[in-house]
Amino acid sequence: MTGSLRPLAVVSIALFLRACAPADDRMADTLAIDTAPITLSPAPGAPAAGTPGAPATSPQPAAGTRTVHVVLSEWSVRPSENNFAAGPVLFHVMNEGQHTHSLEIQRGSDEWVTQPIPPGGTGTVTVNTTPGSYTLYCPIVDAQGNHRQRGMQTTITVR
Repeated sequence: MTGSLRPLAVVSIALFLRACAPADDRMADTLAIDTAPITLSPAPGAPAAGTPGAPATSPQPAAGTRTVHVVLSEWSVRPSENNFAAGPVLFHVMNEGQHTHSLEIQRGSDEWVTQPIPPGGTGTVTVNTTPGSYTLYCPIVDAQGNHRQRGMQTTITVR
């Protein structure tokens, strides 16, 4: 094969394989799911920076940081605490469900969101909380529907 046709052949084969992949594989590619430890980061423009998470089995928050565990499953969001003092909070997120979930933390126009977390996966994010109400919900919309509308939402109060 000549040098000028080789890149075209490679692209053609890649496109063919992509088209033949099962729908679930294409969806996983779209959601960027992988089995590496998941870290969380704030949405662009959020005032409090998300920090890369330590492996979920042993999160290591900075001194003075509160840890709040959040369990995601069909169709609930369950934080270990829902009323606590303002300051840095490490949200340790665990997907105990059968489907991929994610966690979005919202206060007014400020948002922090995880990457999609596969079943059994975990992630962390640190938010420098200030007094007020925060909504925690799953922003995933997939074949099971809109997870938030199916009940994956709760509110916490920071004082």
